[in-house]
Amino acid sequence: MCLPIWLACKKGVIRAAIVNGAAPLLISRTTLKSLRASLDFHDDQLQVFDGTVVPLKSNSGGQYI
Repeated sequence: MCLPIWLACKKGVIRAAIVNGAAPLLISRTTLKSLRASLDFHDDQLQVFDGTVVPLKSNSGGQYI
């Protein structure tokens, strides 16, 4: 399935596999590398593209959402 996204003021598409059950959207390491992404676990931030910082939230299980 192709999902339209808007991340750090840029439009894009994520191609995702559909699985049975209640799994969240998982973004592969390959996709994160193509976004030139860097995770800052200390400050809960994702840095993408040219250094744009995206604040991250987490769910009750501690996973980023």
